[in-house]
Amino acid sequence: MDHPVKPRFIVFEGPDGSGKTSALERARAWLQKELVPVVTMREPGGTEIGEEIRRVLLNTPRGPDRMTPRTELLLFLASRAQLIAERIRPALKQRHVILCDRFNTSTFVYQGLAGVIPGSRVLEIMECVGTYTPDLTLTFTTDFETMMIRSSPLLDRMERKGEAYYRKVIDGYEEVLTNTPEILGPHERVDASMSPGAIDMRVQELIERELTG
Repeated sequence: MDHPVKPRFIVFEGPDGSGKTSALERARAWLQKELVPVVTMREPGGTEIGEEIRRVLLNTPRGPDRMTPRTELLLFLASRAQLIAERIRPALKQRHVILCDRFNTSTFVYQGLAGVIPGSRVLEIMECVGTYTPDLTLTFTTDFETMMIRSSPLLDRMERKGEAYYRKVIDGYEEVLTNTPEILGPHERVDASMSPGAIDMRVQELIERELTG
């Protein structure tokens, strides 16, 4: 890059099957080629404690005697608190660029707008527990049919919630792009229906603008 790079926390968001994870890996390779110090993370997970929480979240059946929506929400936030303390803040102090697969917006959309806990309440709990506002969130948008085609047939618990739920997820991301709560930080749309090359151009343009602007 032609200008000095600022340490930044950049999140890749979107419904399952939107291609965000693959795009993140391509962005990481591009930044490394540009000699930018970059680290990647994912949510839930990213730390030893977080990965244990991820295992519980993705594999515990739902039901009255199983995991409640409140438990699910608090586990996500617990994983995030550990990630912020153990990896995010130290990496930014070392002037790294962080690319993270999911963060605050996923919680707001999946547990709030598409879930049973009101979105406003999710934001309140998120703020009480403590979080970190990303410098930029790249939101990958897609339709339900494309999402289903791209999703893995080996679905985990979070991906077995049914068509109505995932249509709400897609609508939730559109709502965030239209009216973004302050705690979630700035969002930019990436049309996941574009070719991988076009997606990479869009992602690189947005990231470079954030890092050097």
